[in-house]
Amino acid sequence: MGARLRLRLLAALILVGCVEETLLPAPSWCEAKPQQFATFESSVMWGYDVELGELCDGSWTAAHAHSDWVAALWGEREDFGYAIYDSGEHPCWPCPTDFQGCVRYDSVHSTVFPHRHEITHAVRPGSCYPLIEEGFAVLYGDHFAEYSPFGDITEALQWIDERGNLDGLYYGASARFVAYLIERGGIEPLRQLCSHDIDSSATFAVVVEEIYGESLDAILQAFAVDYPDDKLFYPWVLRQDLACEVGEQPVLTSPASWTMDMRCGSPGVEGRMGEWLMTHQLIEIPEAGRYRVTATTD
Repeated sequence: MGARLRLRLLAALILVGCVEETLLPAPSWCEAKPQQFATFESSVMWGYDVELGELCDGSWTAAHAHSDWVAALWGEREDFGYAIYDSGEHPCWPCPTDFQGCVRYDSVHSTVFPHRHEITHAVRPGSCYPLIEEGFAVLYGDHFAEYSPFGDITEALQWIDERGNLDGLYYGASARFVAYLIERGGIEPLRQLCSHDIDSSATFAVVVEEIYGESLDAILQAFAVDYPDDKLFYPWVLRQDLACEVGEQPVLTSPASWTMDMRCGSPGVEGRMGEWLMTHQLIEIPEAGRYRVTATTD
């Protein structure tokens, strides 16, 4: 990983707006009709109790950019739709009630747009073993999110054996492990790993050894030495020079000053009017140390 550190600043504001309503026939997973639709990627975006005109232009730009970036990184691309809901209480909501989003029926379903983590799942063809699937989506998903780096991979594998999926408790550790595999061999071995139908940790171990030429136990031992927990390798630190799809945004060098225009139509502003808005600025930090960031509003 590169030595540069980038500071991502997140700002939020609440505004109000409205837009004309458009109708779309009901999609396959729900009888209720969405109130609005729009084209998204090579498919459709549906709005359930959400005025799509309330979504900032920057949200659409970011969603397309993130999709393109992940597809280029992975080397393959899958078409998918996007359904946005006002809340997870909508009768058409197909995700667990406490989730902010999921991928079902070849579409992202979420209460926010863009949900980078779920887009990272959706844009890649097929599905990987849960440890790799979630680790990759965390590593190359929402670059504002932070997850605890702690968690034992062996325990995560046991959890998957018992429950069939990966608990969020292990997301940070899985991202660290995926980053390690990419550093060892790049993306192609990871793609090979995801091409296998893996239904248990035992099968996962066999496939890992077949692809990487080394046992899973040996890889995990090396991983523990190279990426020990006490170094606090958060996923956003691990991916800082890789996982940033906003390549056209200027990068400032510290010390610097800048103005953030938080109007919904301003470049780089994501969100939904009346709900939340955010933007960010990349700053290159010349060397490790303590830095102060101050802000004023008007």
